[in-house]
Amino acid sequence: MSDTRNNVPKFLKISCVLIVLIICSLSLLVALEFMEYQKLQGQAETGTPTSTNSSKNSSDVDGNNNTFEFNDTESGNPPAPSPLTLPDEILNIPGSDVLDPSTPQYNASQWLLYYDPANIDFEMDKTKVIQRFILASVYYNLEGAYWPQAEGWLGPRDECSWYGIACNDQNEIVRIVLVDDLLNGTFPVEIIELEKLEHLDLHNNNIGGPPPAALANLTHLKYLDMSGNALVGDLPENLYNLTLLEHLNLADNNLGGIILPELGHLKSLKFLDLSANTFTGHCPAKYLYNLTLLEHLGVAENNLEGTISSELGLFESLTKLYMAENDFNGTLPTELGQLTLLESLHLHGNRLESNIPTELGQLTALRELYLDNNRLVGPIPSELGELIKLEYLDLFDNFLTGDIPDTLSGLQEIMGIDIHNNTIKDEMPLFLFDFAKLEDLILYDNDFSGRIPPEIGNATSLVRLLLNNNMLNGVIPDEIDELKNLEELDLESNQFNDQIPDMLANLEKLRVFFIRYNFITGEMPSSFCSLRSPNGSLEELWADCEEVVCDCCTKCL
Repeated sequence: MSDTRNNVPKFLKISCVLIVLIICSLSLLVALEFMEYQKLQGQAETGTPTSTNSSKNSSDVDGNNNTFEFNDTESGNPPAPSPLTLPDEILNIPGSDVLDPSTPQYNASQWLLYYDPANIDFEMDKTKVIQRFILASVYYNLEGAYWPQAEGWLGPRDECSWYGIACNDQNEIVRIVLVDDLLNGTFPVEIIELEKLEHLDLHNNNIGGPPPAALANLTHLKYLDMSGNALVGDLPENLYNLTLLEHLNLADNNLGGIILPELGHLKSLKFLDLSANTFTGHCPAKYLYNLTLLEHLGVAENNLEGTISSELGLFESLTKLYMAENDFNGTLPTELGQLTLLESLHLHGNRLESNIPTELGQLTALRELYLDNNRLVGPIPSELGELIKLEYLDLFDNFLTGDIPDTLSGLQEIMGIDIHNNTIKDEMPLFLFDFAKLEDLILYDNDFSGRIPPEIGNATSLVRLLLNNNMLNGVIPDEIDELKNLEELDLESNQFNDQIPDMLANLEKLRVFFIRYNFITGEMPSSFCSLRSPNGSLEELWADCEEVVCDCCTKCL
């Protein structure tokens, strides 16, 4: 029997082999397509990007490879950026670690490489790439997800239109303003790479850590406000490099050490406020006298000591001087009278021990004079009557004597007079009740005598009238009912007699009335007690209940 296999034509054998190979190839292609489909499905579910921009898969002409290799496909997460995936300008930022997954810079680089919806070409627009990385670092470093205002951040729009960001005509960032926006973290060092930055305002947030010395690299900076944060440590010694700086506000932080003499090199400075920190040393005016453009100087609420330097008289452009709540002692320098543009003078809460200089009467632009809580002696200078723009005069808690000079009648803009706790011996000057804008008249703990004049009815703007602990006598005048805005009236510890007038019931805004330790008798008027009703304004009513029948009093003797 012959072998039929040997009779099959050769071409048929070849054809069968080819058919088998084709079928196998098709099966393999189908399998590969199915595997790719499963992979895409898995990436879609985990949010993992499937590719990068063409610009991010190119190579630099200088040999830097900007391609991204997926080497973490099993976890579904993008791999850590390698040094070859980002521009050198980003990789070389001091203190910026894009390779450490625990850093905000790492998160910023991830966003820039794989999630930035703007699809920036790394080669064609390197400035934009760097700026977006810096702002993304700021966002992640300062918990941008919790900012109340973050419109546009990490979105597709040009970064120059993001909330708080402004650019120049070359699309370079020149302004960052993120105020009271719940920024929380340490100062982002990447900001220092914005070489054209002119205005940086991050006040009223919770930015901690020391102010970086590299701030001095922002040589175009004109405005820096980091007040109301949690900065600690000393001022960087090289801040004097910021020669264009006009506004420096670091108030209300936890900064300490001495106020650097080098700040005297910032000759463009118009505003300097270092208040509410823990700075030590002496009056900075001794080495800041070169700042001839300075308009605002604030060093209040620190631990400064020594005398107040006479060099303050050299700051002829000064309009605001805040040196309160320190440990300054000695005399008030007469040179303060040279600051003829001064509007606010705050020297309260120190240990100053001199007379009030008559030269202060030359400060005719002054609106606020706060000399309280010192150890000042002597009379109130009559020259203060020349301060025709004065709105607030605080001289309380000193050792002043004499009377209230009649020249103060010229203070027609006055809104508040507080001279309590001195030894002023005088009758109530009638002109005190002619001030149309006077809201606070606080004269307690002195030696005022005589009666309250009926002219008190002219002081219709009064909100607080505190005359307790004096030697006033007579009756409470009926004209007091004209004080329709009065909220606090304290007449305790005087020598008032007779009865409480019914007219007090017309003081419908009165919240506090103290009348103990006098010679008042009779009964608290029922009409006045009606102010204690649920719908009334009166919250505190104190009287000598053994002498005055008072069912509505909140406290009796």
